[in-house]
Amino acid sequence: MELVNEINEHKDYKGIGRYQLPVKPSIYRLYKEYVATGKFPYLREVAEWIESQLKPIELDEASKENLRTEIYICAQQYRKEEEAQKQSELAKSGYLPLTVEAVQQAGKRNMEVIIRGENILGWDVEKKQIMRPVLTDSGKPGLLPKGARTKGYWVERLIGKAMFRYI
Repeated sequence: MELVNEINEHKDYKGIGRYQLPVKPSIYRLYKEYVATGKFPYLREVAEWIESQLKPIELDEASKENLRTEIYICAQQYRKEEEAQKQSELAKSGYLPLTVEAVQQAGKRNMEVIIRGENILGWDVEKKQIMRPVLTDSGKPGLLPKGARTKGYWVERLIGKAMFRYI
C-alpha cells in the first residue's frame, strides 16, 4: 500500500518540473531490481513488472501514468549514479576532469583523453585518444589527436564530458 501512495504522491504536479522531482525509494529499489535481472529497462516493461509486484492491487489509468513518470525519474537517477561511478573509477586510475587551465598548463605534454557522451540515438559513447594541446588562431585552447594537423576539439566543448591524464 505504501508503494501505491508513493506512486500517487505527485499526481498534481504538471509540466516539465514533474520530471525533476526526487526519486521515490521503494520505486527506485524495484527499478534497480528489474535492471539487475539483466533485461534492458524499457519503460513499459518496467511498469508492467512493477505492477505485477503489486498484485492483488490493481492500478487505475491515472496511477499507471504516475508510475511511468516515477520510473522515468528513477531511470534518470540510475543513469546519474552509473555515470558518477564511472567517473570515480577513472579518477582512481589517475584521470582528472578536463579543464581549460589543465590544457594551458600541459605545455607540449601529450594527454590521454577519454571523451564520454551520447550519440544522436541516445547511446552512451566513449572515445579514448592521445592528444596534444594547441592554441587556436583565436587564442582558445584546443586538443588535436596524435598525428593530426586539423580536426581537433575545442576544450570549452569538452568540459564536463572528458577526463584526461598526462602521458
